[in-house]
Formats: sequence, C-alpha cells, structure tokens
Amino acid sequence: MKMADYEELNDDQHFLIDRLPDFEDLSGSEIRRSRFCTKCWFRESLQIEQTA
Repeated sequence: MKMADYEELNDDQHFLIDRLPDFEDLSGSEIRRSRFCTKCWFRESLQIEQTA
C-alpha cells in the first residue's frame, strides 16, 4: 500500500479527494493532516497526541 501525505498528491488527486463522499464530513485541516493510499483512497489520520 503506497501511502502519501496530502501535500504529496497532485492537483487531480486533490480534486478527487475533495469530491469523495467518504471525506465530505471532514474539515480541510483534517484532510491535510491525513495520509492516503493512492490505489484505494484509504485515509489514515495523523492525529497528534495531546496531554493535558
């Protein structure tokens, strides 16, 4: 599985992600913090752990 950060994707791939129904409930910042499989468009969230 080839995972790529949102910034590594080209304009066509950004266009596709913006229109996939699985990602329509996510904010732009959540999408930019994610990694994507360029074959099946699986999204891996890169959540930063925060301690109180």
